[in-house]
Amino acid sequence: MAGRIFENPHQVHQYLTNECGYQCSDGKVRKAIAARKIRSRRGGGFSQAEVDQYGHSNLEKKITVASPQDSIPVGGDGLAPEAKTKAEAKLKQVQAERAQFLLDKERGKFIPTTVMEAELGQRAKAFKLGLEKFAPDNAVKVAEIFGGSESAARELCTRLNADPEEGIPLVIDFTHSRIEHFTRMWRKQMVHFLDSYATGTWWTEEMQQAWEKMLEAEENKDAA
Repeated sequence: MAGRIFENPHQVHQYLTNECGYQCSDGKVRKAIAARKIRSRRGGGFSQAEVDQYGHSNLEKKITVASPQDSIPVGGDGLAPEAKTKAEAKLKQVQAERAQFLLDKERGKFIPTTVMEAELGQRAKAFKLGLEKFAPDNAVKVAEIFGGSESAARELCTRLNADPEEGIPLVIDFTHSRIEHFTRMWRKQMVHFLDSYATGTWWTEEMQQAWEKMLEAEENKDAA
């Protein structure tokens, strides 16, 4: 079986955590993709086999069953007064930070990563479709430039000192016979061209720093 194809990092993260039971963050998956620990397919997206290999080699399963001996009290009389005070202060700090975050989000200061990812994905799809259409829509015009039209074929025959009456049909037929070759070449080159627009490859220093900061925050959250 060829397995499934995941279109974006979010789908990879959902598969690893929800279906495979691995413990990792969305940011850790994106960082692995940027470092090519999870390599994308030539045709785009990520294969299930590639994702499974990464999870098996780099991630740990979530702990689902705990023994009574491993249980640690998190509140009430199980904590010493000093520890309890620190825990309550930490909880209040987290609650305050969350309240501030929700307020900032309502004011439009934050946009969910999934929303941005979906928007970029739709733009990339439209861009890809536009590039794919260029070759079949313009192949004849390109051929005409290089001898596929009567005027261009006549000019070529004149420069080669060939008989225009005999040469023009031959030049036109030969040039148009290369249209399919041009279309195939264009599609192959397009794949390499689009690689530079992949998520995680940023063109400005500000975006690169912001992306790395987000990944660092995700890593710290995992370690906490």
